[in-house]
Amino acid sequence: MATVSNNCYADLHIYSESVGPEHIYNSLKRDKIPHTPVTLSWWAFHRRPFFQNSKFAFIVGLVVILVLAACSVSIGYFIVNLKGKVFKIYAKENDQFWHFDGGHQVLKVVSSLWQPNDEFVKFTFEKQTDGSYKIKSRSVSFPRYMYDGYGVPGARGVYLNGDDRTDDDHMRYYITMETQGFYRIKTKATNRYVRLDKDKYVSSRYNLRDDRSLFKLVVV
Repeated sequence: MATVSNNCYADLHIYSESVGPEHIYNSLKRDKIPHTPVTLSWWAFHRRPFFQNSKFAFIVGLVVILVLAACSVSIGYFIVNLKGKVFKIYAKENDQFWHFDGGHQVLKVVSSLWQPNDEFVKFTFEKQTDGSYKIKSRSVSFPRYMYDGYGVPGARGVYLNGDDRTDDDHMRYYITMETQGFYRIKTKATNRYVRLDKDKYVSSRYNLRDDRSLFKLVVV
């Protein structure tokens, strides 16, 4: 049995029943320590399990977001908002821009056959509820939506044109940024890339991801 006095020393009394009532005296010095509030260092505070788990989750989430963003840009899925702006559309391959031949008597197509600075080189992108866009000629005299007639039975032409006026997914396009300032345009109905072909007509006939289907949009 042990007893401890209430002072600066502890008297330890030990009785051993095996050898009889032997009394052993031992004084243990105890320093008086003033009462102070318990504080943790910044390092110790952030070593607590809650903060460790929170920081781990934050780091993992940040890494996932960065990886997804990098992958999206690399494959051309960084979707942009072009609403309310007027653009000239240049092909990266040759720096030629789209021209809507709204005055043609046979087929009003988009091409780069003519490179004038008139109202038919300006286009707007009207955002739809599904995230796609309608591309519209900004010309005051002949405003039309661009229709991709490739693969459409009965279409007026296989090019982007303003004569086919069926309001369906061939008149809607997904616009994605591939690199800074350059974009891909895909027809929603076919998921094919729009391209300025070597014959200077804009269409999705070849569905190629090259510099002819990579476009620079310049605000005018």
